[in-house]
Formats: sequence, structure tokens, C-alpha cells
Amino acid sequence: MFSDVLAYQKQEGVGVLTFNRPDKMNAFNQDMVDSIMDVLGHVRKDDDVRALVVTGAGRAFCAGADVSRLQDRIQGKPEYRFRSESYDPRGYFALALARCERPTIAAVNGPAVGAGLAMALACDIRIASESASFGSLFIRRAIPPDSGTSWFLPRVVGLSNALQMMYTGDIIDVARAKEMGLVSRVVPATKLMDEAMTLARKIAAGPAVALELTKKAAYHALVSDLPEQFDYESYIQRIATLSEDHKEGVTAFFEKRPPRFTGR
Repeated sequence: MFSDVLAYQKQEGVGVLTFNRPDKMNAFNQDMVDSIMDVLGHVRKDDDVRALVVTGAGRAFCAGADVSRLQDRIQGKPEYRFRSESYDPRGYFALALARCERPTIAAVNGPAVGAGLAMALACDIRIASESASFGSLFIRRAIPPDSGTSWFLPRVVGLSNALQMMYTGDIIDVARAKEMGLVSRVVPATKLMDEAMTLARKIAAGPAVALELTKKAAYHALVSDLPEQFDYESYIQRIATLSEDHKEGVTAFFEKRPPRFTGR
């Protein structure tokens, strides 16, 4: 537990970050933002964490920023700001999550809207319960999206689908989200965390160096051309071949046994 508004635990090589303001549909306040940054900093330093699951307590994944702050904004109250907004980009916590070097899975248990949608999109994989829903609600407040939504969403669901969501502010149900590719799997609510943890443990059992480099390669490809990506793949593969896990993987193949990766 890092704070009252965000829970964190580690089990079997998997970190679990839980937004914990269920009475506010897990809307972000400054304490939660600070705690997210603290947890991600902790995960970065903890080699025993090989994968990270992000979810919400109660009936929502995350309702985005606490809307009670918007009244302060339009009234010009200086205290409305998240403390770091004066020098960090809006929704910088989603950028921190996207930069997490570990494989990340969003277990979307309910509504994920506004910056909450961005936090789901900032994860590598999204698994949703049947009660999940998604929306880019910024346009309803007459503002363009933040928290990286305009970068994440077109890359996940395509430009046309993304712009329709951002232009209209409509809420889409989980069936439409699956159809668009926003989520990779839909499961009953009672099985969501079991499914997410099973996948996370499977990933965590893999070779940590190669997993980190695979994530880097996939995201590098989003902003590079094909010849550049060939060069980048060659570069990071040379790095991976120096790891103990690479030697173990090759040895296990020839000995016809499952590999025993150690993360080194």
C-alpha cells in the first residue's frame, strides 16, 4: 500500500497497481497521481517485478480527473492545479506508465474514460470485463484530449475510430471496444483478475532482458521507418545475446527441456 488512494502489491514476479478511490470511480486527485509516480519509480528499481497489472477498485477502472476540480478552474482559483502541472505535461502520469520498462496489462473492470482511458491505452495489453466501457470525454468539457490520448488512441483503434470517439465524446461498450481492437480479450467480471494475473505470470516467467527489449522494439517501430527498424532490431538483439537468459534459452532448446530464466 503506497497511500489510501492507491494500492500496490507484488506476487510471483507481478506488480499489481490498483486505483483505490471507489467512491469517486477512481478519479485522479493529486494524492493518487503522486502515488502512481511513486509506484512506477519503485517498479523501475525492483528487478523482481517482471510485469505490471493496472486495475481499479470497485465498479470503475478510472473516471479520469476528479471533475470537482473543473469548477475551481473556471472560477480561476489557483489551487485547482495538480501541483506539477506548472512544469509537467498534462497527464504526465500516463506518460510515466507508457515508459514503464516492464510489460504492462490493464485489467479494465469498469468505465475507463478521459484520462482513465489514457491510462488503459498506456498499457501494452488491455483485458476487459463485460462491464467495462470506454470514452474520450474531453470534448464534452470543450477541451481537446490530454494524457497522450491523441497519440495512443489512433495507434490502437485507427484514425477514423479514434477521431469519432474524440469528436463525439461517446461512451462505447466492451463489445464495440473488442471489435475496434481497443481490448484484446473480454472476460466475465469474476474472472478478470484471474485472467490478467495468469497472463502476467506467464510473461513474468520469461527472459526479462529480452522482454524489455521487445517492448522497446515495438514502440520504436511506431515512430521509425522500416530500414531504421531493421537496424534497431539488430542492435537490441546483440544486447540480448549477452544475457545469461539467452545462453539458457539456447541450452534448453538443445537439451529439449523448458528454459529456466533468471532475468539476467
